[in-house]
Amino acid sequence: MGINTAILAPSGGNVGIGFSIPINMVRQLTRQLVEHGRVERRRLGVYIQDLTPELAQAWQNELRENDVITSVNRIRITNLDEFSQVVSASGDLLFSIQRGQRAFFLAIR
Repeated sequence: MGINTAILAPSGGNVGIGFSIPINMVRQLTRQLVEHGRVERRRLGVYIQDLTPELAQAWQNELRENDVITSVNRIRITNLDEFSQVVSASGDLLFSIQRGQRAFFLAIR
């Protein structure tokens, strides 16, 4: 369930394809609009990308230069879209980090 935002109509008629904002995101955005009068997006100052097979292989070989974020607020993250959605809809953040063979948590308030 969500709020409709667009309908695909290439020739002016509805072809049955619509686009919407998920209801969980709508609830979060509505709360922010009521509390702050605007939507506030968090900025972390990090570069994020999908985990490719090449990066996974490098990670298995203990690439220690980069951390791998495996979950945010105990929600498993498998791609950039999931990461962005969870981070933008959250207040305090709890990251699960994998660094080489070591796993740990990092809280951001």
